[in-house]
Amino acid sequence: MNSSASVLSQTRGLNPLSNFQTKRREWLHFSVILLILLGILYIPQMRKPGGINFGVIQDITNIYGFYPWDTFTNRELRAGYFPLWNPHNGLGEPHIANMQSAVFYPLTWLKVIANMRPFALDLILLLRLFLAGLFMFWWLGDLKLSFWGRAFGAASFATTGYFTRYVYMSHLNVEILLPLIMGCFGRLASERKIRWFLGSAAAVWLAIVGGFPEATLYALLIGIIWYFYCAVVNTRGTMSGRTHGFAPTIVGALSVGAAMSAPQSLTFIEYFVNAWAYHPPGIGMAHLEVKYAFSLVQPWFFGTNDVSPIAAFLAPYIGCAPVVFALVGVMRGDRKGLFFLVISVFIFGLIYGIRPFIWLGKIYPFSVTLNYKYAVPEFAFSLSVLAGMGVDEFLNGKSSWKKPTAIFLGGLMVLAIMWGGWNNFFAPFNWIPPLKWLLADIIALILILLLHWSSKKRFHFIPLAFLMMLLIYPGFGNRPIYNPAIEAGEKASARKFLSGHNDARFAADWDALFPDTNLIWNLNDFRYYNPTYLRNYVNIFARADGLKTDDDIMRNFMDHAIFQPDRDKLTDPLWGKLGLGYWVGGPPGSRDLLPDLMVKADWRTENRGMIGREKFLINGLRTQALFAHAPSLARLKIEIPLENPALMVIPAFKIQALEKSDGVLFEVRVNSGGEARTVFLKFIEPGPSKEMILDLSMWAGKTVELIFITNPGPRGDKTMDWSGWGRPSLLTDRKGDWVRVGKNLYMQRAKMGWIDKEKNGKMVFSQAYYPGWRAYSEGGQEIKIGATDGVFQSVDSQYKKARFVYKPVSFAIGLWSFLVSGCFMIAVILLKNKGK
Repeated sequence: MNSSASVLSQTRGLNPLSNFQTKRREWLHFSVILLILLGILYIPQMRKPGGINFGVIQDITNIYGFYPWDTFTNRELRAGYFPLWNPHNGLGEPHIANMQSAVFYPLTWLKVIANMRPFALDLILLLRLFLAGLFMFWWLGDLKLSFWGRAFGAASFATTGYFTRYVYMSHLNVEILLPLIMGCFGRLASERKIRWFLGSAAAVWLAIVGGFPEATLYALLIGIIWYFYCAVVNTRGTMSGRTHGFAPTIVGALSVGAAMSAPQSLTFIEYFVNAWAYHPPGIGMAHLEVKYAFSLVQPWFFGTNDVSPIAAFLAPYIGCAPVVFALVGVMRGDRKGLFFLVISVFIFGLIYGIRPFIWLGKIYPFSVTLNYKYAVPEFAFSLSVLAGMGVDEFLNGKSSWKKPTAIFLGGLMVLAIMWGGWNNFFAPFNWIPPLKWLLADIIALILILLLHWSSKKRFHFIPLAFLMMLLIYPGFGNRPIYNPAIEAGEKASARKFLSGHNDARFAADWDALFPDTNLIWNLNDFRYYNPTYLRNYVNIFARADGLKTDDDIMRNFMDHAIFQPDRDKLTDPLWGKLGLGYWVGGPPGSRDLLPDLMVKADWRTENRGMIGREKFLINGLRTQALFAHAPSLARLKIEIPLENPALMVIPAFKIQALEKSDGVLFEVRVNSGGEARTVFLKFIEPGPSKEMILDLSMWAGKTVELIFITNPGPRGDKTMDWSGWGRPSLLTDRKGDWVRVGKNLYMQRAKMGWIDKEKNGKMVFSQAYYPGWRAYSEGGQEIKIGATDGVFQSVDSQYKKARFVYKPVSFAIGLWSFLVSGCFMIAVILLKNKGK
């Protein structure tokens, strides 16, 4: 009877319908588990102002990059235009060639279908994470893991801290594809069938059009390494050790995928060779300090997430449970487990600067890549695979001294790292270590051991469910804050004025009118935010702003996080020729003293180290301010201009101090010839402060020492009040035709959209000189375009009118490449079906 039952069981196992139903049930169960985990982690954020998409943690690129670019893509496509060129930012810039615009990525199409509705954008972000889990669950099946091993590894990958940290960033378009690439490449190496060739080519296409070169580099590289590993392992097991036939197969898949993505990738290459990047030389060798490695197993910060309070861009948590299970997965002794162990060790060394792994940063293109950031998803992926193997090892019913030993030592190691990290991390800030996290980890460790010692497998789902929950608990350390820049800009009087007078470009220095957010409202802004700027734009910017060296250019960029015209240089007539018609912010001809105060000032405070430049809300707008604990003092030697000089100051308070502070006494002195004279002395109560203009005409033409002093309020208590000088600026005479047309809004009376004739008889226009522009006469005849003075373009002045069209050759070639490769794939599918 037992024999009959066994035969029946085996027969059922071979039943295709039964297998299909089992697989469908497993997929359904995992989908429910993953949706619950994602819901717990993200639904609370969706209910807050701004939702997930505008919940800024540290990186501003979503607010000032991806969202405006997607909005522009949506608007152009709905108007019937292909978004090749963005005319609103800088002097105009290529849009598709930016690559980060990801116009060809399928999820971008969903944004267009949803017409960029905020709730839909949040759902699309969650869909990306859900797909990451599904891809991982599918691929772990190739490793022959059990349901719980696959579920744990896939859920670990989908909820990893890297994805939580960068949930709104476009590089996740590529990084969620890691298991899909691994699965397709691995199957292609093992089976070498047409469907896996086509699947691999499609995965390559998705990785390239996802919109992030660095993420694409890492995803495809680890996929290629996995392909050859699978090819060698499979060949040694079934053939005679020859692998020469495998290289052309993967090269073919990569080539077809790259050819399909050519409309975007070719234009990006053309853009890149004409671009300037703000990554400094040697960025590939940059790394995190090993002492910060505790962030891999715990929430990497708490509180507001504007900036990490310990170090920027710390590697986000992998999680305690996955790390412990990964150690058990290593004990499994599996060849593929060894592969991912090697990958994990290599990437860990790369992230934290351990030799010889860090030497990869000397090799192009890794020499120009932020390796300590973009290698993290591969690290999380590898540990998630090992974690899935570890769970599978626990559930196989075999007893071994290795597993409880690994759990015990691994658990102690994780807890020690976490506790040591908390001490090192929180002690300087006098914060209380979150003991509840430590308690949760101890409980998890006990449950894992009980799971191993338990012989009743039917109860395994209870501790496993608890461990699933432990995958997301560190995520509550990430507390996004709503960035109100877009909302504030929508209500700003300056935006309303510019919307009605948008016949010229403008520049601004308020966050509410940050450059790329203006793209949302169809406003032309001379500034724009992009990791890679057009080189001729940077050159003409440097020329007009008086920047002579590469160091000057980099310093100007770092001061503003973009290229920002200095107000005292706005009188240069070149700005008018470039179409800079409006200025939003302080008066033109003013000089921001904050950078000099930060670098050159002699600070004295009772709380050493508590001085810095921060974002602050002043008059309803977020701006920069210099903060210190009162009492404090800063000195700055400066030459007072001859033309009607004045000093503008905006006293400010730190928001967190408003309820406790009793006010601050602000004082400005001018030291000339050894005699210090107070030009401003006022007690400021907590709350919004208005700007004040101080006359410095009696020191015009002299070099004096400006002394900024703050003292605690009149109570004289021991609590040190926060003080702040919000954008102290030196004002000079406003030369040129700048006139004030509104609050913080100035207009230049100059001819905009400049077209003029040079002595050599050319007609010059100020569109950015960039490959791909064509000019046509009234009769449709093409006119030759020449570069003039770097950024300007020109045509022969014999043509009274000219029509200019942006038609890059790289994009045309890319479309043909896409068409040919697409037809090739269709033909392969048809021939395959005909062969059947």
